[in-house]
Amino acid sequence: RAAVGDCPMCGAGGARSHYPAQDDRRSDDTSAYRCTTTTRFRPEVFRCGQCEHWFTDPNSWPASLGGEYESLVDAEYLRMIGVKRRTFKKAADVVCRYARPPAAILEVGSYAGIFLDEMAARGFPITGIEPSTWGAQMAQERGHTVHQGTAEDVLAAQDSEQWDVVVSWDVIEHVPDPRQFVRLLSRAAKPGGLVVFSTLDRGNWFPRLVGRRWPWIIPMHLHYFDQEAIRRISSEAALEFVDTKPHVHYTTPSYALNRLVRMARPLPVRHTESSHLIVPIAFGDVRTFVFRRVPADT
Repeated sequence: RAAVGDCPMCGAGGARSHYPAQDDRRSDDTSAYRCTTTTRFRPEVFRCGQCEHWFTDPNSWPASLGGEYESLVDAEYLRMIGVKRRTFKKAADVVCRYARPPAAILEVGSYAGIFLDEMAARGFPITGIEPSTWGAQMAQERGHTVHQGTAEDVLAAQDSEQWDVVVSWDVIEHVPDPRQFVRLLSRAAKPGGLVVFSTLDRGNWFPRLVGRRWPWIIPMHLHYFDQEAIRRISSEAALEFVDTKPHVHYTTPSYALNRLVRMARPLPVRHTESSHLIVPIAFGDVRTFVFRRVPADT
């Protein structure tokens, strides 16, 4: 087999396989990059011998990762909007512990704009960035300002230090260069402003318990962090740690079961807006991190 690509966090070579691939990639389809994916394929996960970072082989990543997300359409997500609103209401509650209107907020990775809805309803001026043409249009049709494109392209072209709060929910594990991504979030925030984002925590008890059957090992997740790594790369980007807490996702029982038992066939259940039973998923293996941008003169 060809050598695995260099570690995307530290650049070291020689990473070793940590978890083997499961199922056949050919059984996967274009739904693998959707937020609501129930793909059964689990990519091989490697572990860097130098920095201990977990990642999938960069040689296996799509040649145009941005193109995968740009063309993405997720009709199933629209059937779950009522459920998703619960998740983003909880996320908004976290942000509101640290910020008050008229603080200007930027969401990086706004998808169909549900978090934008929530923060706008609370009186915050808010703008989004979203690579999916479909997602950006969904949010724009509800009156939001959303820049279509990747964070790397859009933020690099914008003036720095514009925003009181920069948020990004479950995005950093999808990007090729996490260090660059955090630098861009930090660059967008005003000195003293907040940077708040959520991501996976491989050091949590749940992934350690289930091992390679951890449901978050899926093709669109390129990286698997622990809390120490997140704090380290954020510090390098002039971000001062403030707090961390479990990030709560809400979903339907059928979708949760599909994710937990993906080695079996997905259950033939459609998620509808009329679903009455909504459950929180909070094992602690996804966490929200709150940072403050360090002023340049400190």
